[in-house]
Amino acid sequence: MGIPGNKRTVRPAQGQAEVNHWRDPREEKIAELRSEVERLKDQKRLLALEVNRIGEQILQERERANRMAIYEQQNVSLREEIRRIQGNGEIPLKAARKA
Repeated sequence: MGIPGNKRTVRPAQGQAEVNHWRDPREEKIAELRSEVERLKDQKRLLALEVNRIGEQILQERERANRMAIYEQQNVSLREEIRRIQGNGEIPLKAARKA
């Protein structure tokens, strides 16, 4: 049963009788809240997808940074090896290339 004064009249389509609906404000509020819950669920799902995408990007960047650090260490080792060879009186690289 509704609250007096909260009566809504629905205009009939052709051939239908006029229908009076009593709308309970609590039912309206429940419907609004259910709609809001569904909207928030969708938003949560989209945010979770975005967080996962960003997480994947972070992992890829971390792997790339780790590879770059390894390459840099290899470069340092190669430079040290070149200096060691050149310091022992062995043939310098430029002379070795020309030979």
